[in-house]
Amino acid sequence: MRLLLPLLLVACSASQTDRTALMQQVLVADNAVYRSRNPALLQQKYARMAADPYDFMRGTATWFYTDVSRPNGPRSTAGDAADAGRTLLVGDPHPENLGTIRTGDVISVEWVDLDAVTWGPWTLDVRRAALGLTALTAPLDDCACTEDALRAFVDGYRSGLTDPTPPYGAIVNDVIEEAIEEGDEQRRLMRRTEVVDGTRRFLRTDGLDDDGRGMLDIPASEEARTTRVISHMAPDEWCVSDVVQRFGSGIASLPAERLNLLASPCDRDEPVLLQVREVFDPPPIPQPLPTAPPFESNAQRLLAGFSLQAQLDPVADTCVDGPIAYKLTSAGSGFQTLDHERVAEHWADGRLTSQDLIDLGYDLGHALAAAHHRSTSTVQAATLLHDELVSIALADHQRLFADYLAFQALLDTAGPVLGADALVQP
Repeated sequence: MRLLLPLLLVACSASQTDRTALMQQVLVADNAVYRSRNPALLQQKYARMAADPYDFMRGTATWFYTDVSRPNGPRSTAGDAADAGRTLLVGDPHPENLGTIRTGDVISVEWVDLDAVTWGPWTLDVRRAALGLTALTAPLDDCACTEDALRAFVDGYRSGLTDPTPPYGAIVNDVIEEAIEEGDEQRRLMRRTEVVDGTRRFLRTDGLDDDGRGMLDIPASEEARTTRVISHMAPDEWCVSDVVQRFGSGIASLPAERLNLLASPCDRDEPVLLQVREVFDPPPIPQPLPTAPPFESNAQRLLAGFSLQAQLDPVADTCVDGPIAYKLTSAGSGFQTLDHERVAEHWADGRLTSQDLIDLGYDLGHALAAAHHRSTSTVQAATLLHDELVSIALADHQRLFADYLAFQALLDTAGPVLGADALVQP
């Protein structure tokens, strides 16, 4: 049997100093648009990445795929099959990108952040997801469940190609229950809005807090563009009553423009939260020939990505305004995502067991395979072997942590934007 995920073969290893220099160059280039527009927000992004290895992983997808594709990087023959590049990838299927989509009383578990969707070898999605699972479980004290969780991931992936209804474990069920409970009470809407003179409106903050979070009015210079973007996407039967800029959410997309919309069906007063966010190019995925046809725009790419979901967000849409693509999604409490910090807290206080983490591995694998199956029929789960995936994920995680320590040191030596001023010519 030909193996698509063999043990990693490293022909020659560059020193960590050389590796750090390359990582610096990749991150500076990847975040150039944020640096040119608002360096303070980029500094906040880097600070969050430096505070948590998992958040560092979230903010470095471009570095991960650049590293995987380097001639002298961590190599595998994953995706060498001629048709392997025709899978529509989630692109960044780490655990916190798994969440709920709710329409009425119907709730499904989906990959909800599809900003990195692109064509590529399905095995790269598997590798990235396995790294995310390892980054979540390995730091948990006395867990010793990472390898078993990775093996369960393989089992879940194999099952997900044929069985559409997995028996979710405790961690995913907790997210579902939160979507039901908080969604019924519209807690997010209640926290972010107030009623003034009989009209519901967003709560504004007096600037941004120490963590860079806040909700501010739209600057006058941006009002025309904001109105134009919203008009492109907001459903015709919905009326938007208030809009604010929201800051401080996410990791990789923390400096991205993010709008919160308060909207209701025009024929009745049933307010809901919506979100508009700008989206940039996906990470560079190494693709074997023949490659799939390119997307005409990021908006078209994101629309294609919705096909990876069994249940679509009822308001999901995209548009292009000038050079920038935007996406519209629901933002109410029925739309929840897994939280790695919450998992760590529940583990520390005894509410989770090793089996719960193993079950999460199965659920992640199942969800990824289900998404791939909606995209292509070329996925070959039989080629996934437990020991090989474990070896790859542990090696990737070891590199991730070494890069994380190097990133922390780089912020100290090169400065809060990684020395971009010296690397990028004006």
